[in-house]
Amino acid sequence: EDKDICKPWRTKKGMLVALSQEGKEFEFAHGKRVEGDAGVGVTLFPILPDKSMWRVKWLQTGVTSSYYTGSCGRYHLSVRREEIAAVPSSKSGRNALAEVDASGFNAAA
Repeated sequence: EDKDICKPWRTKKGMLVALSQEGKEFEFAHGKRVEGDAGVGVTLFPILPDKSMWRVKWLQTGVTSSYYTGSCGRYHLSVRREEIAAVPSSKSGRNALAEVDASGFNAAA
């Protein structure tokens, strides 16, 4: 199990995320790559009541779209540490990765 994959029970509003490898491969295989869904995004709200699909806004482009976080057994979002580490924090003097860690997402990691 990938400790950085966004699952329904640990994905929260306002989390910084990126497409998981599965998410990238799924989009290319189905020819439906959403233009502008690269880099770092922020989770806005769950689409489904069980939180297995979330709406994400991508920071570089402002594009919003919906992504699996467990629906249909698919996980299309992750906390991509190497991408998020470069993003300045909007809430503190730390980088965005420090915010992700402070949120407890990887507390057991």
